[in-house]
Order: sequence, then C-alpha cells, then structure tokens
Amino acid sequence: MADDYYIDLEGFSLERFKEVLQTKDLLPGRMILKEQLDERFGLLDSVGIHNLQELWDALKTKQRLVGFADETGLSQEYLVLLRREVGSYIPKPVNLKELPDIEAETIERLASAGIKTTKHLFDRAKTKRQRAELSEELGIPPEVVLEVVKLSDLVRIVGVGPVFARILYEAGVDSLEAFVTQSPEALLAKTQEVIVSRGYTPGNIREEDITYCLETANLLPQVVEYK
Repeated sequence: MADDYYIDLEGFSLERFKEVLQTKDLLPGRMILKEQLDERFGLLDSVGIHNLQELWDALKTKQRLVGFADETGLSQEYLVLLRREVGSYIPKPVNLKELPDIEAETIERLASAGIKTTKHLFDRAKTKRQRAELSEELGIPPEVVLEVVKLSDLVRIVGVGPVFARILYEAGVDSLEAFVTQSPEALLAKTQEVIVSRGYTPGNIREEDITYCLETANLLPQVVEYK
C-alpha cells in the first residue's frame, strides 16, 4: 500500500500470516481460518500469492473474490473470512473526537481546517514545520498539536485504539518510534502501571496482544519527524 499511514502489506509475508493465524485467538465464527492451513496456504502460494498486499488485491472486491474462488477452488465463505482478517491490518483512521483528554476547542479548531481524523492530521503534520504552521494558523499551542500528532501516530498500530494510545502516551511510549523499541514485558508493565494509577478500563491486555502489536508496528513506516 503506497500510503505511508498504513502497514506495508508487501512486507508481511504469507508465511508470517499463517504463523499468526496458528497462534491467534480467533472468534468462533473465524475458526475455519485455522483449518487446513498448510494445504490452503500452499494453494495460495501456488497461484502467486506471497504477501498480504497480493492477497488483499485478490480479495478486496466481491468480483475479484468470486473469480479467485473459481481459480483456486477455495470456498467463498472461507475467502470472505480471510479478507476480513487481512482487512484488520488496515485499521480505519480514528475521529479526533475519540481521543481521550483532548479539549473540545482543539478538536473544533482542527476541524475548521478540515482535520477531523487521525489520518487527516498525520498527512498535514508529519514535520516540525507543518506543525508550527498549524499551530500559528489555528491558535493551538505547539505542545498540544504535538500531543495530538503523537496520539495519531500511535493509533496507526494494529490493535491500538484511542484509549490504549492515551495509556501508552502517559507511560512515556509516546510515538511509533518509541513503541517499537520496547519489549513486550516492559510495555505490559508500563501500561499496567498507568491503568492502575489512572483508572482506565481498556480491557484485558495480555503480553501476547502486545507482542502482536509490536510485530505489526515494525511494518509501519516511521515518517513523523520528531527530532
């Protein structure tokens, strides 16, 4: 995917995707994805599918999915679930209103400039110069602009929602760059400390969940200029 807001799906191999499915906790309705993994993924490889970008391209529309089912003999039911799983690696941008502890006035001023989602902000505030210009144009303090940019950077990570992004930020893991340098054990300890001290309720965060986030985070382009 050319857009650097998202994961480089070309860098996510089919073999790695199979390994993830083998160990991932899936909802009951998606357990079919664990069945006949070697046979099905061997078939995908035989028709030229070697990474998630190629798989997504083959399945992203109904017409393509139906044609791919005819070509491979894989059921449409299976391919629909496979497409949904691949699609989970392309998270939707978050509305800035959903970011915790950002003042409504800040959100309104950003919206007045057409910046309503984390991707809007990411596209227009990746550099220090862009952020300085936004700050001056909209009357938002530079440190506040930077805070919202950092939260927007964090929610690019698959599995990191607005609340968990805030927890990471308060734990001092305030950017994608900082996130990928952490170990799962250290991240879990840091986030649990913030959760307990601030009373957040982000759900049950496990070490394996953080490991998964770290693996996918390493496929995201680090393009926001902080230094």
